[in-house]
Amino acid sequence: MHGCSAGLASGANPFSLGKVYRLWGPSAEKVMSAAKRVKPAKARTLLEKCVETDSRLKSGLGEEDIAIERLAIEFARATV
Repeated sequence: MHGCSAGLASGANPFSLGKVYRLWGPSAEKVMSAAKRVKPAKARTLLEKCVETDSRLKSGLGEEDIAIERLAIEFARATV
């Protein structure tokens, strides 16, 4: 979503971005829709939180269900 958000903000064609990021079908539409509603800086923060969460879970820190739920809440708040 970060790449799409940044691309859309700079005026890139959504279909071109879909090809670059290998998005297709209904998931592509959902990603693009969310990317249009999120500023690139916020999308970057969300990406960083995903990477941090992944790293923590792979290191045995935290509970997977809770971590994923927190990420879902962060994404929902960002795209409202």
